Amino acid sequence: TKWDPRLKKMGNRKIEFSGSAIRDLSNLQVMDYLCANIDRHPGNMFYELDYSDPKKLTIKGIQGIDNDASFGQYEHKQRTKGFYSPLVDIKYMDSELVDKIMNLKPEDIDAKIRLAGLTSGEIQAAHDRLADLQQKIRDNNFIFIIIFVNLI
Repeated sequence: TKWDPRLKKMGNRKIEFSGSAIRDLSNLQVMDYLCANIDRHPGNMFYELDYSDPKKLTIKGIQGIDNDASFGQYEHKQRTKGFYSPLVDIKYMDSELVDKIMNLKPEDIDAKIRLAGLTSGEIQAAHDRLADLQQKIRDNNFIFIIIFVNLI
C-alpha cells in the first residue's frame, strides 16, 4: 500500500473502492464546496493503492492536494471555470462529518481562514456556504452514510 498521485500499473485490473476511499471522496467533495475549490480533479488527489491482487486494484484512501484555487468571494454556484462541487451535486455525507458540520459556527472558522489573508468578502462567502450546507442538512436533502471502513 502506498500513496500515489496517479493510478499507475493498473493494466487490465478491475478497480475497486474501499469503504474508507468512498468516505474520503465524499468528505473531500463537501470540503471542496465549503472552501469553494474550483480545481478538484483526479490529478489533484493522492490515492492509497493496494496492488496485491493481480486481478484488481483497490483504492484504499484518497487525499486532496493542490487547494490553491480555493476560496474567493463569489457564490460557489457562480463560479464557472474549473472543476467544483456545487451543493446540488453533493448527495452523500458521512454521518460523522454531518455532526461536525452542524456544530461548526462561522466564528470557528474565522481565525483560521483570516490567517490565509482572505478578505472580509471571501470570509463572508465561506460563512454563506456553511449556512447553505447546514440548511441542506436540516432539510434532510442528503443520504447519510455510515461506512464500515474495514469491510473491503
